[in-house]
Amino acid sequence: MPTDTSYSAYDLEVLSLLRHATSEERRALARLMAHNFPAPVDENEQAPEKLLAGLHKKGDGDYGRILRDIAKKLGINCMQDGASQTKTMLPADTIEKEILTCLLETLKEKDPQKYAQLEKDIDREAERLGANLLYGDAAVSAGIAVGGVAARVAAGSLLSRIALPAVAGPLGWACVAGLTAYQVYDLLAAPAFKVTAHAVMQIYRLRGRLACPAVTPVSPLADI
Repeated sequence: MPTDTSYSAYDLEVLSLLRHATSEERRALARLMAHNFPAPVDENEQAPEKLLAGLHKKGDGDYGRILRDIAKKLGINCMQDGASQTKTMLPADTIEKEILTCLLETLKEKDPQKYAQLEKDIDREAERLGANLLYGDAAVSAGIAVGGVAARVAAGSLLSRIALPAVAGPLGWACVAGLTAYQVYDLLAAPAFKVTAHAVMQIYRLRGRLACPAVTPVSPLADI
């Protein structure tokens, strides 16, 4: 088994997330890969290194390359200007958020009714948690939520909310759960691509959950 020094920076991030995940969170990712990936991942697998290896076998190389491949298929620019006029990849969480936004845009375009229902689900979740928890203190201070409770958001659409830099954590993972609940992955073309995108979004959901460990989403947004 590779040592931590043999992993890329993107892989090390994922390993850290998986090591802090609950048994059920790791099992959910394992089930997704076991039932849909050609890689031999047991549906009850708990070892972070083996889960990451399963992602590698499905994708192309390390997690950064997997993100770049998905971004390319969705038409997302995942590069930024670096030193000496070179291009470098954006951070993993930034690319994951762009992928989430693109998937939400796909749902809005192809099934407006489901998108409208997801917005209502998010609003109900915001009422339950309070705007500060779902959207973040900075977002609320900027006037995104109405009256401190996000029954309706001054910024308007869900897409405009998720695009704000200050918005993270529970809103992101609630949207990721909604992608599964409303079968957004089925709107993508290639079957293999659907599963890879789904797995990456589960990593993003885990990232958001670990950012706010005290918050628990409710059904239907609790769906994996």
